[in-house]
Amino acid sequence: GWVKRRKEIADHYDRELGQLEDLYLKTIHMGDQYKSVYSNYTVRAKDEKNRDQLVKHLQENDIEVAFQWTKAIHQHGMAGVTHKDLPNVERHYATSFLLPLHEHLTDDQVSYVIEKIKGFYK
Repeated sequence: GWVKRRKEIADHYDRELGQLEDLYLKTIHMGDQYKSVYSNYTVRAKDEKNRDQLVKHLQENDIEVAFQWTKAIHQHGMAGVTHKDLPNVERHYATSFLLPLHEHLTDDQVSYVIEKIKGFYK
């Protein structure tokens, strides 16, 4: 089904992108007790400028990316935590974005995404 296909794509990203020094994969190993549905594939660039440049590069090559949040949760003014300084959380949101991950992507399309990311870091 669709979860199996999403896992195949995530595994392909893990294998092919895991060795890039300036791109951090958010791989979650949940063990045998839990199963992911692979709804998102989050990556982090080394800094905000690098993320913005990589996103622009991907978009210029007709690769759609997404941002899960535009700012960290404590910066939205909810739960009374706006006064908190959370630099690690803020850095995560400033450097993260989502790669394409849906069951209708072909192997060629996934390889194209990988090729363009690797090309950016050459």
